[in-house]
Amino acid sequence: MLYVLTAVIGLVLWAVYYVLSFLTNKYIVKENKTLGYFVPLIAAFIPTLVILIIKNGWSLHLENFLDFEYWGTILLAVVVSSALTVVFSPSQNKIEPMELSMRCLHGGFMEVPERVMMQNFIMILLVAFNLQAKNCVVITATILGLGIIIEAIIKKDKDYKSLIIKVLSSVIFSLLVGHVYFFTGCIIYCIVGHILERFISNIFYIRKKMTEESYDYKE
Repeated sequence: MLYVLTAVIGLVLWAVYYVLSFLTNKYIVKENKTLGYFVPLIAAFIPTLVILIIKNGWSLHLENFLDFEYWGTILLAVVVSSALTVVFSPSQNKIEPMELSMRCLHGGFMEVPERVMMQNFIMILLVAFNLQAKNCVVITATILGLGIIIEAIIKKDKDYKSLIIKVLSSVIFSLLVGHVYFFTGCIIYCIVGHILERFISNIFYIRKKMTEESYDYKE
């Protein structure tokens, strides 16, 4: 029962992040499409800072950065999640080289709310409830998957095939990357993994010739 309570509290935090993202888009980003790629970093900054202060750890742990076993897990996460996206939910739109780089940057920034904020928050709750801290990986992946579904419901998105693939890809990626983050405490693994996932998922749709439109991307 406490695990369910932990997940519910986590969903509340994700709802708070969703509202902060909306407010960031409305009052800070406005018409600046380039700044829109920084929304995850901006919206999650304050709650993430509070969580890191409570945890008393800053998610770097560079001494664990060169463990090849964990890099193997990251690459597995990238390959599986990218393959699901490319094969079963291909993009309908061509993108430009600069937009591709910004999508990759956006992917790296997403690790702030997803891993540094959410997974650490869930871990803190589990420890407070005297539960197994390692279960923060599964609970975080579940919350992120539910978040995608809830967002689709709010936006009345009826592309169910793409939604299923997006949720499945997100959960698999989060389980594998979250595992690495839990055991190493090094967020660099996760950031690099998310950047690579965005790169592989989008590189096949790159437009060879530049046009006037760019940076028009919605998560």
